[in-house]
Amino acid sequence: MPTARLLTAQGLPGERLGGSGPPGGTRLRLVTVTGDTWYLDEQRALKDALGDAVRVVNAYTVTEAFGAGTYFELPDGRHPSEDGREPVSLIGVPLPGTYLTVRGDRPRFRGPIVLNGVHTGDDGRLRDDGLLEFLGRHGTYAAAERALHGHADVREGLVTEVETEHSKGVKVVAYAVAAEGRTLDVVDVHRHVCHALLSDAQPHTVVPVPSLPRTRADKVDRTNLPLPVAVGTALGRKGGAGGHAAPASATGCLVAGALLLVAFFALLAWLFTDLLWPSSTDVSAVPSPYAGYFRLLYLFENVSFGVGMAFLLMGRPGMSRAGHPSWFTTLAHLSVVWLLVAWWPQDNLYRLAAKTDWAEQTFLVYTFNVSLMVAAAVVAAFAAVTPKWRRKLGR
Repeated sequence: MPTARLLTAQGLPGERLGGSGPPGGTRLRLVTVTGDTWYLDEQRALKDALGDAVRVVNAYTVTEAFGAGTYFELPDGRHPSEDGREPVSLIGVPLPGTYLTVRGDRPRFRGPIVLNGVHTGDDGRLRDDGLLEFLGRHGTYAAAERALHGHADVREGLVTEVETEHSKGVKVVAYAVAAEGRTLDVVDVHRHVCHALLSDAQPHTVVPVPSLPRTRADKVDRTNLPLPVAVGTALGRKGGAGGHAAPASATGCLVAGALLLVAFFALLAWLFTDLLWPSSTDVSAVPSPYAGYFRLLYLFENVSFGVGMAFLLMGRPGMSRAGHPSWFTTLAHLSVVWLLVAWWPQDNLYRLAAKTDWAEQTFLVYTFNVSLMVAAAVVAAFAAVTPKWRRKLGR
């Protein structure tokens, strides 16, 4: 069981517990489980272990509305939701005398669960079959945790945020406990979770742990989770290990590769300038020291082109970690590239264009100046706008 459970057994006096034992015992008839997310496969495993004669119920309630809530009992045969690829937690229908609503944008939409006028702090969804599906605590990574639970090698796990100490950056980390007799391949687990989620909700890394820390009430203690060790990053708390950050040598290789790309494309820009725009960089008629200043400017333009091309090839993964939607990340990525690359053709074309050639001047202004303004606006929006999933978490 991945989280705290309260089990109650109800039977008939004088009957045997579990169908065996000494005379005068009690035969188990009903097991109710409550506490946290309980997926159908876990509920099925308990029912199979206890036998068909025992009823297994997943009960849902909150402290503020104790005694009222919902329940879901597994049928004798398999429930259709058990055959789905994604784990499902069903908490069923309201108990008698219980008023239940799920507040969302439209009927049968995900929203906060309200029991007898009390906001539970959980999210749910009323399904087409009339059953309430539990979607996790509001503001948590419930979808990521369901995807994590759906991996065959994972017995239990959770997804949470880790804040670094120096950069104040936030990393989303998935913690996974291996199923009995299984070995976790963190790369495969990470790929499995990311495949099931949008890019703005994917964890940055997977940390295998032997077990999840728990409070005295047997709840998962999220404040004492081990933290992944990230190279070059001081974490907000001490301790923890088992992270899978890239080693320092790999980081050095990335930096060296980026510098080589910058140098390569800068050299190409320098070689092709005179081929594409003859005499655009001729400063023979410019007096000293201004000729040297212009030559330095041409060097900066070539290097800017090289940086832009290197960023085109290597910059997308870093921007993706900001958590924006894929289309927004792509637009901002290309905007940064254009801001860096455009200086090389722009200045060469301007230097060759006659000041009174209004058609060409207009073409250059709208091709470069206006597009650079738009690109700058996109980059500013990318930096200023908070991703939707972070807004939900109050960040």
